Amino acid sequence: MTTAILTTIESLELGKLLRGLRSDLELTQTDLVELLFRVRGVSQSWLSNVERGYSLPTAGQLEHLLGTYQPTADQRQRAHDLVASEVLR
Repeated sequence: MTTAILTTIESLELGKLLRGLRSDLELTQTDLVELLFRVRGVSQSWLSNVERGYSLPTAGQLEHLLGTYQPTADQRQRAHDLVASEVLR
């Protein structure tokens, strides 16, 4: 899997949102990766890149993350909007 360096405002905001949701659950990146071990392409380095705005999750990966985090409806929609804005660039 190739990781493109994005670092746009949207990717940074998505990373901050996802990192905050993970932190709210008091999970480390390693804890989360262990919970999602069956999801293809999820590793600690991948998660770190997503949270720093360097990489975007696929639609499936985002759904697995959001399913684990249990965000509010607004947070879920914001995450989808941010990914969509990056994909449309």
